Amino acid sequence: MIDTALDPAAPPASAGAAISTRDFTEAGASGDSAHGTAVAELIAGPGRLSGARLYHAAVVGDVEAADPAAGVDDILRAVGWLADQGVGVVNVSLAGPYNKILDRGLAAAAERGMVVVAAAGNFGDAAPPRYPAAFDYAIAVTAVDAALEPYDRAPRGEHIDIAAPGVDVFVPAGGYMTGTSVAAPFVTAAIAADPASAGRDPADVRRQLLAAARDLGPTGRDTTFGAGLATAPPSCPGASPASG
Repeated sequence: MIDTALDPAAPPASAGAAISTRDFTEAGASGDSAHGTAVAELIAGPGRLSGARLYHAAVVGDVEAADPAAGVDDILRAVGWLADQGVGVVNVSLAGPYNKILDRGLAAAAERGMVVVAAAGNFGDAAPPRYPAAFDYAIAVTAVDAALEPYDRAPRGEHIDIAAPGVDVFVPAGGYMTGTSVAAPFVTAAIAADPASAGRDPADVRRQLLAAARDLGPTGRDTTFGAGLATAPPSCPGASPASG
């Protein structure tokens, strides 16, 4: 995962996940670790992936007189480290404007076999596409609520690939949380839990994931839900749609 800093005492560690972490920010990671900790919990916390090895790259640093942010260089150095560790699927619950250097770097990683799962952003249905979710090789995840209705701040567009729970999701470290950042880890975990995904071409993993989705909204793929609701792979005990 590429995110903010992570609380070392967070539930993923107590749930038995092996966590390797590294800070890629130039000035030191932001002291606010709530976002990254929540994402980690949703991937490998109690009741999530079992026996997981989670590689965590902190890229969000403090910026003088501005909100914490992630630099493109920091993200790309993180991607390089994750690739060196043999990581096959990466969760990026961050979203921003298009950047050519980021595009080239992530495209190269995808060509070498890395599956990039990214949050679509929380800027509303009229907002322009956000990246890395909108890159062709990334899996763009939007959020739905318990009634399978779209999150009211979720974007719309042809780049939206799939939906997952992302409204009032309970996370031990953060309480009830909402956003596409919350939805993306469900998809990352579904891919990581599927032994059929290991070592496969990212394009094949993407096709398999979208083909197994539960259709929502108008019949077929649409600009609100993409292919529909992500489902757990058959190999998972009691496999059911991610909202179950």
